[in-house]
Amino acid sequence: MKLLIGTLLSFAIPGTVIGVSYIVAFNVAPLELTGGMAILVLCFVFRNMPVGVRAGIAALAQVDRTLDEASSTLLSELIPWSGDKRILFALTSRTGHSRWIDALRPYLRLIKLEPLDDESARQVIVGKVEQSGSVISEDYLAWCTRIAEGNPYFLTELASHWVQTGERQGAPPSLTAVIEQRLSMLDQPALQLLQACALLEKNATLERIENTLGYPLHQLLSSISELSSLGMIVLESNEGAFEKSARLSPRHELLANAAENRLAPPAKAFLHRRIGVVLESESAGRNSSAILWDCAKHWRQAGDVDRAFTVARSCATHLM
Repeated sequence: MKLLIGTLLSFAIPGTVIGVSYIVAFNVAPLELTGGMAILVLCFVFRNMPVGVRAGIAALAQVDRTLDEASSTLLSELIPWSGDKRILFALTSRTGHSRWIDALRPYLRLIKLEPLDDESARQVIVGKVEQSGSVISEDYLAWCTRIAEGNPYFLTELASHWVQTGERQGAPPSLTAVIEQRLSMLDQPALQLLQACALLEKNATLERIENTLGYPLHQLLSSISELSSLGMIVLESNEGAFEKSARLSPRHELLANAAENRLAPPAKAFLHRRIGVVLESESAGRNSSAILWDCAKHWRQAGDVDRAFTVARSCATHLM
């Protein structure tokens, strides 16, 4: 991310300023390039470097997941060869467990990095904040700890973002880029399922998701499996709530917001409309004021103010 920002500076800064800077920088020994062709070549190379960097990032983002299997096969052949050598392999994988590792355990000493526990995570945030002489509130500290889920990088970036901007419960650009990259790996049905969960919020039961999207059952199962394997959704219990059905939820608010922001306004309005239809048809047989109120909010988000008012009035009548 820092490399990308650094290369983009050549587009952000006016060309005249960059040209004068080159003349000043390379006008004395030992790099006296002013007046020759070399300085022109350097100017154009660095001026157009962002194009190459962005092209490389786009190409890497499109790498197919089938290459994971090819990579693991190559690694499984490489590790026995390096049995009499001391080599450190730092591995990352899209799946939680790889079967090929079991066959190679005699050759490996595995050191698995577990997430930080809550107390250690809090210490990371507090230590980062105290370096700037600031004091973080307890509720925001708890929010950062919950969102980061023991990831030291997330913890550090959330703390740094708060110190620099004072913004609470917002995603810093570094984490936004990571989340956007993960979302770009999803196929369209899986992304739409995640967006539906984000909009349904506490109403995201399996039945409502199925009725909202209208996916064939095999497609719905495939999308749920894909999101689960990537750790993007969790199955939460509604124990203690009015509804007892379990619900599918995005892993955290940052992921839900990023998925929702990918919806174009017409698509978002359509999805709100579908949710309104599902909740309204469900409320007809249940007379739940909570469902009616949520239904009215979705109709309003869909742009149908009259229908939202009608449902809200039914909710008020039910409460009287």
